[in-house]
Amino acid sequence: MGGGVTHRESARWLAELVAAPRDPVFHEALEALLPLTGARGAALVTTSAGLPQVLAAVGETGVGAWHKFVPIDAGDGHSTLGITLTAPGPVAADRLAGLNTVAGAFGRLVRERRAARLPADGMWGVGVVHADGTVLSLNPRLCDHMGFAPTELIGRSVFDLLHPDDHALAIDSLARVTSVPGEKYPLDLRFLRSDGTSTILEVTAENRVDVTVDHVMFTVRPAEERSPDDALVGEQVRVLDMIGRGEWAGNILAEIARLASGRLGVACAVLLVSGADHSLTLAAADGVSDDVQQLLAETAIGADANTCGLAVHVRSALRSGDLGVDPVWTPHGDVLARAGFGSCWADPIDSVGFAEPLGVLAFFGPRGWTPSAQDVRAADLFASMTSVAVQRSAAEAHLTYQATHDPLTGLPNRALFLDRLERALEARVLAGEPIAVMFLDLDRFKVINDALGHEAGDDLLVSVASRIRSVTDPGTCVARFGGDEFTVLVDPVESTDAALAIAHRIVGAFQRPLRVGTSEVFMTVSVGIVLSKDHRVRASTMLRDADAAMYRAKHRGRNRVEVFDDGMRAIAVARLDLEHALRGSVERGDFALHYQPEIDLDRLEVVGTEALLRWDHPVRGQVAPADFIPVAEETGAIVELGDWVLAEACRQLARWDDSHGSPAPRMWVNMSVVQLLHPDFPRRVRSLIEAAGLDPDRLGLEITESALMTDVDAAIVSLKELKDLGVRTAIDDFGTGYASLAYLRRLPVDLVKLDHTFVHDLAADERGAAIVGAIVDLVHATGAQVIAEGVETEAQFTALRMLGCDGAQGHWIGRPAEPSALVPSFSWAG
Repeated sequence: MGGGVTHRESARWLAELVAAPRDPVFHEALEALLPLTGARGAALVTTSAGLPQVLAAVGETGVGAWHKFVPIDAGDGHSTLGITLTAPGPVAADRLAGLNTVAGAFGRLVRERRAARLPADGMWGVGVVHADGTVLSLNPRLCDHMGFAPTELIGRSVFDLLHPDDHALAIDSLARVTSVPGEKYPLDLRFLRSDGTSTILEVTAENRVDVTVDHVMFTVRPAEERSPDDALVGEQVRVLDMIGRGEWAGNILAEIARLASGRLGVACAVLLVSGADHSLTLAAADGVSDDVQQLLAETAIGADANTCGLAVHVRSALRSGDLGVDPVWTPHGDVLARAGFGSCWADPIDSVGFAEPLGVLAFFGPRGWTPSAQDVRAADLFASMTSVAVQRSAAEAHLTYQATHDPLTGLPNRALFLDRLERALEARVLAGEPIAVMFLDLDRFKVINDALGHEAGDDLLVSVASRIRSVTDPGTCVARFGGDEFTVLVDPVESTDAALAIAHRIVGAFQRPLRVGTSEVFMTVSVGIVLSKDHRVRASTMLRDADAAMYRAKHRGRNRVEVFDDGMRAIAVARLDLEHALRGSVERGDFALHYQPEIDLDRLEVVGTEALLRWDHPVRGQVAPADFIPVAEETGAIVELGDWVLAEACRQLARWDDSHGSPAPRMWVNMSVVQLLHPDFPRRVRSLIEAAGLDPDRLGLEITESALMTDVDAAIVSLKELKDLGVRTAIDDFGTGYASLAYLRRLPVDLVKLDHTFVHDLAADERGAAIVGAIVDLVHATGAQVIAEGVETEAQFTALRMLGCDGAQGHWIGRPAEPSALVPSFSWAG
């Protein structure tokens, strides 16, 4: 607050403080009326505002069939005060005489209290101000002390007479005084003299506010004329008031150093323990020269330290009477001599609950200076106040930290990140340098969280946060924005290429698995980047654009980085529309299954069909699986959709069996990693197979290699449970993930589907053919078979047969088709 409090604001504060009566005498008199008159309630009211207002009340006011109003003579010729009596019926006349007696007593009380507020010129200093802060009276002695004539001050605001930095202190003190009946205590305030200098006066404001007097009286005396004990109380009140108002800790410690230095008559330094390197750092000083402050800036703690550090080490006050011969101070003799310091007394700042002091108050005086008993008492009091201030500041800092940081990872939270981003944008107006915002989203985090449990999910988020911090500069702001989303602020950034380099370091950091408990989890991240283009860009706009770029990265396969361009905003809006369109799509019957044959390369027979999901939206038309499957996984819609696909594929297989007269080829169905890692998935598979009346061996389930590698250990458990049911399993898109060969021998799968990228140039690329041949041999060694995907030409078909591949699938074999196209025969024409 300080000097920022205006006269108008001050007057409003004062008016609010003196508006309500709190005098207990009025309540006692009203309570006496009840047995005297037999009434149920009594109230003191005023009509000064035009309408009766209750100022004090006892009993059941406003309840009853009979009311009586008796005016009070306040001595001003036009009474606005009165007493209201409430009773169930009329009060007898002899009893009303008591009411008149009390009203007369009220009048005398009001008149006496008005008279008591007139200033007494014989007192050292007396001031009377109006509730709006206007000075009504100051006695001549006080005016002379300040260098003004009384006529110069009457009618001015009282805050014109106070040092601006003490305005808030005066307002808060009045609030305390006027809120408690009979409360009064001294307070040191700085008054301004006519020559511009200031004088410290001890001001005592007494709570004597009643219903008719809107003035406040202060008694004043110079600080130097009071006793030492009285002065110490005033100084203590001043510091505690600053602490109570939440003043910045640095200001409070500086005030403590100033007061302590003035009280003991020597220089004072406040040194606090620093947790970082367990040393003392200089927090405030008064009367200490700059070179001595530099000397004290970093003070060691221990048995070999100077007087200050040793006092903290032994938790006891220590004194060095001659710094010139003290071996720990003699290396700095010249600095101390120039400052006139020949002795040092250190008083530890103790605190309950701490293993060692919070710091030390260090007093520097001439050689041989010894603190008196009164000095020791004062220093102990200032040390105690310092302890309160430091702990209050630490508590507030802790609360601020909790409000601005994520409790799980310790990273800045959304609120702090937005604040830093806004500040960076403001600074960019002056600096002219761009900044970059990155929006990171963990790929398939929901799958792992659901599969392993929320506790493991929390551990994973902590590991992710640590991994991101390990590859970013210390000055880079990394925040947990919410859920599995993280944000990075690079301020400044040299160029788009520089931002891309940081983003790729982050993506690359997740090529190694993360350890969660006893499991190794592979996690990838999709990153969107946006750079500020001009100073008019808003923080919310940058985050929105970075988010749009991140979704582009997910759409293009995840585990990648994308830089925002204007076209991405439309894509982000379209994605939201797609999420909305997915809701209820299964119930509406928007989805259908097409089937693509798989052949045995040795026998040249159709040995399986793969069910492929198609979405024919009534408005959008055909929506590609690559567009809606990731959205379904992230929103959780994949569970319902996956159940429908599996059930419909089983039903179609049963229908083919019935129409064909013999068992149709095995049905292969793609499953999402969300399904695979769901604890209830094997049970649901068994239920669907039984409902269709199928042999479990007739069904095969495929999962992509990249999805499988999300959590290998959990996937192995689920795959084994499916194998126990008798269901066949396959790895789809083999060769597109990482570390797959190392895990292949552990995976309980029957089939490996070689990704089409290995097949594309197979006939013309000898090295590619050698790789495919090696993969086929490796898979065969595990007991599984290999089917090649994406076979488009006869040359590819022939090469695969020569390499010993077990099966093939692709447009040259047969395109995906509706169920009727594969009936009545599943033979392959070749």
